[in-house]
Amino acid sequence: VCFLIRYLNKQKFYKTQYQHYKQYQQGQSGAAGAGAAGGTGAGQSSSSFYNRFRNWNTGFQAPPGPGPQKDPHDVLGVKRGASMDEVKKAYRVQLKKFHPDKVESLKLGPEYREMFEEKTREIQKAYEALGGK
Repeated sequence: VCFLIRYLNKQKFYKTQYQHYKQYQQGQSGAAGAGAAGGTGAGQSSSSFYNRFRNWNTGFQAPPGPGPQKDPHDVLGVKRGASMDEVKKAYRVQLKKFHPDKVESLKLGPEYREMFEEKTREIQKAYEALGGK
């Protein structure tokens, strides 16, 4: 019974994370692609590879920037001035929580994989910014 409750709580946590991620993606695509007409990739999702080249014949457009940088301490959940051991421990905890292989183990579905991969990249960048690897 305890295992089932933990399993359902994890699924609920990841579903809310996914909803926040989708809202963020919609905000980013709305700001970057405002006024863009549908072209060859009109039916594709905003994160699709082909969607980046939807208006290729209209001229060169710089890809959207990375957006506002997140504080590495907030991403890893450590205080400023934390020791390297604390940073490494927080990095491992966050990586376990958002590793893309979790998608299969929790049976969440393939749409979650993109979010987990992006979170993993974000965690990796935060760890490197704080002096890891």
